[in-house]
This record gives sequence, structure tokens and C-alpha cells, in this order.
Amino acid sequence: MLENIFLLACEVHNGQVHAPPLHSRSIFKSKTYFAYPDEEIFDSSPDLVDSVIQSQASVIHQSPTFTQFTEDFLYQHTKALKIRDMTLLVVPLPNNHILGLIFDKDENPLDYRNELLRLLLDYILEKYFRKAKSNNKTTLLLTLFVDLRKYTDESLLFKPSVNEIQFYRGEPFVKVFVYGLDFAGKSSLMRLLSTGKFDEDFFIPTKKFRITNISLDSEGYDSGVKLSCWDMPGQKIFREDWLRGAQASNLLVFVLDVADTTRFNESRKALWTMLNLFELKNLPLIFLLNKTDLLDNPLEQEDLEHYRKLFGLENIGEQDRIIQLIPTSLPKRHGIDRLNQEIRQMVSHLMILNGISESSPMLK
Repeated sequence: MLENIFLLACEVHNGQVHAPPLHSRSIFKSKTYFAYPDEEIFDSSPDLVDSVIQSQASVIHQSPTFTQFTEDFLYQHTKALKIRDMTLLVVPLPNNHILGLIFDKDENPLDYRNELLRLLLDYILEKYFRKAKSNNKTTLLLTLFVDLRKYTDESLLFKPSVNEIQFYRGEPFVKVFVYGLDFAGKSSLMRLLSTGKFDEDFFIPTKKFRITNISLDSEGYDSGVKLSCWDMPGQKIFREDWLRGAQASNLLVFVLDVADTTRFNESRKALWTMLNLFELKNLPLIFLLNKTDLLDNPLEQEDLEHYRKLFGLENIGEQDRIIQLIPTSLPKRHGIDRLNQEIRQMVSHLMILNGISESSPMLK
């Protein structure tokens, strides 16, 4: 299985190819490397950098121009590597970059070579390397990660009548798509759910896709079930990529900043941009009315109905889509127990739909 993907920036000095210090600034005024979903892969595997650079040093040293990156060139220089318990597929890219795919030790990386080159030649090279922009890097990795997983049928695909739960290493795997505008509190919510901690200044606005894995049994859920929560950046320039992150989701969580009424129209549009997509039809939705601590008064039941109508949710029946509105305040932990309860009920419902019971041997 494809487990991780990274993009490494290199430099050439005095005839030697090397990577700048991992936390320095690179030629694109961005980090030296980007990795997805495990962005700490190089920190935990320092010898990985040297091995990857060595495999492509001769190509980087030549500083090939964009036009040289033809199919034959890429095919010739795509290398399979074995490093400890990982197998890799690495390929040079324009502007002295190296792209790497990391698989578990039993996977043959060359099985992915043709599909990777097709994706690179179809649109990746043109879209992401003709004009180098630092905010493109994480989107590039997400795009390739999702497409390559889909290529091997390891993305979670829907059945016509069942929102299918997949298993990874014997454990049920539930994907949660978390979205909303910037500053709504999505990343802080994920940190609170996964660690129990809240810090007002812990996150700057997210400019990359984050995956937070939560073991439901640690929160009192059904034993052995895993939540994989995809926290999507809310700035406008990233919203066109939301669908890629939402593919194969089992549950939607929309986060609204109730204190910023000036952005309600923008929030409603963002909400419905996703709800109207066929790929997400019938998925249950948890609508979080976040930052209630900034309001003058707590939200009552009639207030919830007001928001339901304001955001066009009042005419959606449970036969079409289960919807729960939950007021939350992260600093005060208000609504978090209710959120946990609703997630548990929805996950239990998914388990039933998929014929999985708590007594299943897979969950023991």
C-alpha cells in the first residue's frame, strides 16, 4: 500500500547535490520538503534524505530544463529503492525537486511507475511546475496520493446503497471530511478531539491538508474503530481541491464561526458546494455552530432552527441525509460530549449498514 508521499528540494553547490537543512527556506521560499500524510517522515528517518538524493544526484547535477521532462526521460530516471522496512519510488522533477512515494515493505513500487508518470505528464508538471508557488506543494501531494490510492482500488469507494467501511490492518476505518471557512476552528477541534488539549494560539490558519487519526476506543467508542479526520484548509484558493480530500468519506463535519455573521453567506455557499456533489450524496452531516463563547447568549433550540433555515437545511429529511446541529465552544469544551455521542451513533449506524457488529472477531 502507498503510505506516504514527499517532495524534496535540492541545491547544487561546488558540484555537489544536497538538500538544505530540513527546516530552512528553499528556492521556492517554502520548506525544503513537504510530505503527506506523515509530514515528519524525514525527521524520523534522517538517512532517507541522503539515499533519495544519491539516487537522483546525476540528474539534478545536470539541472535539466522543463522541456527535457519527457516520458522517456522520466521513465529512465524513475528509481525503485529499498531503505530499511520501506520501499520507495523516486522521480526527478523540474526546478531541482525529487518526488518520492513510500510503500510498505511488501509492495512492488514499480507497479506504480506507469500510473505515476501518466499523472505527471497529464497535468502535474504543467500545473504545478510551470509557475512555482509555495502553496501548491501540499495540494500536489494530496492530488497524487488520492489518485494513486484510487488507481490501486485502495481509496474507499462507495457502493450504490451502502456507505462502505473499509478495513486497514484488520481495523474498521471511518473517514471524516472536516471543512468550513478559514478561522472557523477546524484544526483546533481536531487537536481537542485527538489530544484533549486546546490552545488559542496553537494553530495559524491551515494552508495544507491535515489528517488526524483518532482511535474511537480511546474515547469510549466501539472497540477497534479508527477515525481518519481530514481537516481541509478553508481559504478560498484551496476550496477547489476540497473534493479530492472528500473522496470516499463516510461522514461530513462542517464548522461554522457563529460569531462572524459577515461571512454567513460565504459559509453557506461553501457548505452547499460540497453537499450538492453527487459523490457526497446521502452522507451524514454534523453542522457545528462553533465559537458560541463569543456570543452574548447561549444558543437555544429555537436558535438551532433559525440556523437550520438560514443555511438551507430545513427541508432535508433523514431519508435523504442525517443532519445534526451542535453548538460548540472549544475553550469551554461545550458541545464536545454531544459531538462525541453523535459521531459514535453515526459510526455504529455505518457498522450496521456494513454488517459489522461489536462482537465481530475483527474488532477483538
